[in-house]
Amino acid sequence: PRDPGVTNALFYAIRTARAGPSDASRRAIEILARDHVRDPGMGAKTFEVFYFAHWTIAETFIRSVLEKNPNREDRARACRALAHYLIYQAKWVERRKAATADKIEEDRKFHGRDNVERLLALDPAALRLEAANLLERCRHEFADVVVENRTMAMVAEGDLFALRDLQVGKTVPDIEGTDHEGVSFKLSDYRGKVVLLTFSGNWCGPCRAMYPQERELVARYRDRPFALVSVNTDEDRSTLVQAIKSGEITWRSWWDHGTEGPITTRWGIDSFPTLIVLDRQGVIRAINLRGDALDQEIARLVADQPAEAQVR
Repeated sequence: PRDPGVTNALFYAIRTARAGPSDASRRAIEILARDHVRDPGMGAKTFEVFYFAHWTIAETFIRSVLEKNPNREDRARACRALAHYLIYQAKWVERRKAATADKIEEDRKFHGRDNVERLLALDPAALRLEAANLLERCRHEFADVVVENRTMAMVAEGDLFALRDLQVGKTVPDIEGTDHEGVSFKLSDYRGKVVLLTFSGNWCGPCRAMYPQERELVARYRDRPFALVSVNTDEDRSTLVQAIKSGEITWRSWWDHGTEGPITTRWGIDSFPTLIVLDRQGVIRAINLRGDALDQEIARLVADQPAEAQVR
């Protein structure tokens, strides 16, 4: 257990098996929870097991690092990982409670009947409440801990915003930043228009795969009350400049200096691309729609004229 290569080997097993449950990954997490929660660097590793949200052993490992690891940075990282683990569980439970019986049965076969029944008995609201309390702890107890070039206070503030306010029906805060030429502009400049706000980057394959549909939307609604604006997370501004020059990107973008930039951090974005559809008043109407569903939602909102416009 004290060999310095052990934890690397265990996490290799976990990463290799992440696509689904396996005896190897389960056993690896059991060994970590038994022998290694006090090891240096375990806080950073907790995010590698929270994807196994169906297993109590994964939660045991994360909670144990938070409670027992002597290093403050490791405890801070475990605290945030546990919050994300609980949010992940809440979303899973909500989706499955709205799913068909056949889908639930598939999950029982894939994840194990006992695991699925245990999760379905959980209260998503209670999970989110505990997650919020953990993020508040990150923001205060571990505020000065630096995580990927950002303080835990900054990161947790964004996580709390995403948890509490990045929801359908909420009005979004303003965004102010600079475009690829260094010219400042704001999200509120587009108030009165339907807005598709994306968090994206050329480094991200799924983001680039969205570009053709996004270009088509920009062209289709060029003379209508619609705008597509993006928070670009490429680390080098020249990447964004080239994408615009080539015509790959035909909409205005804030350059955010990478995935750890101030706008992305403030909004708590950790999945790319993230797509947020806003109505004319800046209220969120949909999050992460894709394909035809995205086209249909934008068409509906653009066609929905405000009352004052209808009167005129």
